Amino acid sequence: MNDFQTLCLELLEWEGALFEPQGENCYQMLSPPHVQQALQLPEMSRLTFDANLYTNPMEGIGNALLSIESDSLDRLGTLLTQKGKHLRLQLPESKFFTDLSSPPKTATPVKLNFQNATFRPQNFSKESAWFTLVLYRFIAVSEEKREGLLPLLINETTGVLEERTLSPLLEFLKDPGIFQQEEKEGGYDVTLSSPSSPSSPSSPSSPSSPLPLPQILTHIEKGILRRIKNTLCPFFQSMERRLEKDHQRIRDYHQDLLKETHLKFGALKFRSLKEKQKHSEWEQKEKNRVEAIHREYASKIEDLRRKYAIQLQVTPVQILRFVMPVQRQVVRVMRKQAVRDIFLDWNPLSKKMEMPSCEGCLKFSAIYSVCDTHLHIVCDECFAPCPQCAKNICRSCSPKGCLKCPPL
Repeated sequence: MNDFQTLCLELLEWEGALFEPQGENCYQMLSPPHVQQALQLPEMSRLTFDANLYTNPMEGIGNALLSIESDSLDRLGTLLTQKGKHLRLQLPESKFFTDLSSPPKTATPVKLNFQNATFRPQNFSKESAWFTLVLYRFIAVSEEKREGLLPLLINETTGVLEERTLSPLLEFLKDPGIFQQEEKEGGYDVTLSSPSSPSSPSSPSSPSSPLPLPQILTHIEKGILRRIKNTLCPFFQSMERRLEKDHQRIRDYHQDLLKETHLKFGALKFRSLKEKQKHSEWEQKEKNRVEAIHREYASKIEDLRRKYAIQLQVTPVQILRFVMPVQRQVVRVMRKQAVRDIFLDWNPLSKKMEMPSCEGCLKFSAIYSVCDTHLHIVCDECFAPCPQCAKNICRSCSPKGCLKCPPL
């Protein structure tokens, strides 16, 4: 039995369903009324995880196939409603973490590279930080369909996507024994709530209250599209190759039609003027044929565009917010006469200093620029000049482009 089967069976058992094994990957299930309504099954049904068994249904009994691609899995999700979608934890400083009473040896001052500003690192201090882990489900639909899950972890204080901390955190959360042991010791403060509900008050050992969840999700959305494109890069490349192949086929076909028509026009030049006048009606028909070829070509290209257009749907399906002790360094950024302090944390899970990300697209870059308005740290793409006035525009300040120039 794999993890997927275990999850489905435990969920149904939690909701009051009873099971009796009927062979490998097949169970006879007795369902309570609310499970029957959710799965659209009778009281007695057969539950299988094997598509080959599902093709031979039993007579007089309901059948349900649970797989990643099946519709029954979506109906199974309705049993959860809002349960388990939003989890809040407090991870205390314990034996699972390094002693943070003093800066660890790996917490070295960060080295930044600014094109138009200078910086000055300050001292380290022991702090607690709020983190948000969001699990996104994305569905890309074109001539084919691709879907998957994308976890993103963000430090709410610094606004940095913690890519280097994500893998150690997921490994840390896989061990159920850690949670059971810490709950007995009273070290974890576990709260379940729905994403739309207000945040519960912080415990005395917690830092200041976390940011509003819609504000966090809006910030993460700046960089989610780029990361989904990286995840679906083979799919996009395959669609582009097929699009180019079909485009080339249509272009060659219509070019042959135009070539044939042009040859006929060329033959008309060698005829006498009197004979050409007789064929003026035929010549007009050929011109109309050329126009029809161009219209048909444009129509075929529009059909290709609709055929290979990719519709992307992104939905947050699960959110984990937790507090964790960190070593925080203040970095003072100076641009002309303006000064701004940014925060960078040393994370006890990754045991590395985090690097700042672009505040316009959340991309990591080797070189950053600092805008004059709010001293945002942005990459070259988010500090590109306006095509009309040639003034550098901060995409964090003005996501829609230059405010002084009219839109193109």
